[in-house]
Amino acid sequence: MPASPHSPPLPLPSPAPWRVLAPLSPEQPPRTFLVDYRGRRCVLRLPHAEGLPLDTYAALRDWLAAGGLPVQAPVLAGPGHLLLEHVAGEPAGPWVGADVPPARVAAAFALLARLHALPAPPPALARRLPRDTWRPYLAAQREPWGPLRARLAAAGAALDEAPRVVCHGDFHPANLLFRDAVPVALLDYEYAQLSLAEYDLAYALLTFCGDWPRGGLRAAALATALAAYAAERGFSAARLEPMLPVAALALREWCAALPAGDPRRPRLLEHVDGLLAADLWPAVGAELRT
Repeated sequence: MPASPHSPPLPLPSPAPWRVLAPLSPEQPPRTFLVDYRGRRCVLRLPHAEGLPLDTYAALRDWLAAGGLPVQAPVLAGPGHLLLEHVAGEPAGPWVGADVPPARVAAAFALLARLHALPAPPPALARRLPRDTWRPYLAAQREPWGPLRARLAAAGAALDEAPRVVCHGDFHPANLLFRDAVPVALLDYEYAQLSLAEYDLAYALLTFCGDWPRGGLRAAALATALAAYAAERGFSAARLEPMLPVAALALREWCAALPAGDPRRPRLLEHVDGLLAADLWPAVGAELRT
């Protein structure tokens, strides 16, 4: 097959049984590609140093599908690659700071609650998932976030004893494909982990409801998101409160890790710094009391 200007790096079978059409991820080098495989459009995933190994990703995909969640069907797997079906649809929006339509916000948070409500994964899969990946983000921070660490330390026993569920780990508008108001594919769960449902919920509130460039959360989107989640599954307000700034810290670490020349980096950092500077809990707490 003719070489593509977007040919991904090794390891890959040689010759590859697919033709690369375009990269799908903004990272350099990219790790996901749109490919043609025997006349069929598919998504090629390559290993990601910071995410789940591909065999764990595939096993998690099977578990999510068995739980009724909309995930891409497997096509081909081998050493160093995983080929999945390409699902037609459009993302709910960009990564953060999007004004996502209310119907899609509701559908997204209902889906997130369904994920968190799934029974525990089999032990063989659970052992392969990381746990509480937000803790290193917190430990790496210096002032002015020291008081946050103190608050979490005070709540430590309650957080440590709370049940863990499978969390997506990167639930944002670009990782959920829609047709109209119906979610048709949950994408890119390579950061999945066993953690507090409230951490995943807090992260999703920031990415779906963040008010860029003013900072804080958009009231209407926040109300829609919390109502849709609560209609499917309960959650703890006491655990959600400290997880909001923790999720913002995690977002900031990821934004800061973008290459200096990435045009998204300044805007994303400005947006996330606005979230960190805002006192997010009063808006969320007020919404929960209505």
